[in-house]
Amino acid sequence: PAAAAAAAAAAATAAPPRTQVNIEIPQSTVGLVIGKQASTINLIKNYSKANLFVEQHSPTEDQARVTILGSQAEVDKCKRAVEGLVDGSMNTQMLSQLASLAALSNSAASASTMPGALGATAAGAATAGAGATGSPLSTGLS
Repeated sequence: PAAAAAAAAAAATAAPPRTQVNIEIPQSTVGLVIGKQASTINLIKNYSKANLFVEQHSPTEDQARVTILGSQAEVDKCKRAVEGLVDGSMNTQMLSQLASLAALSNSAASASTMPGALGATAAGAATAGAGATGSPLSTGLS
């Protein structure tokens, strides 16, 4: 039973399965997907958390190959962002806002999973604040 529990714990902490997807985009949109000084491709990576590679010299010169690696959810998110940029349904400003929201939700989620990190501080501040504000605490001076 102990070995089975250890195996189950190891499986639970193992990395999720990685997915690789290749998509083709018009060669003329490669600059849009990469962006000035790689700014757009970095936004896509930050937003989706997937790895993204653009191969500009693909076998068919009018198409570029985009390779996406990550969990299925990360790959799907990344693919939607790339396709949105290419077809015009998404622009870099929208992508930037989505990346900012994703970063905020990730930092909030990681803060909430740290046991006691915020709770102890808030409780300590509330206790200190109650005494400091002159709230009716029992002081023995009645």
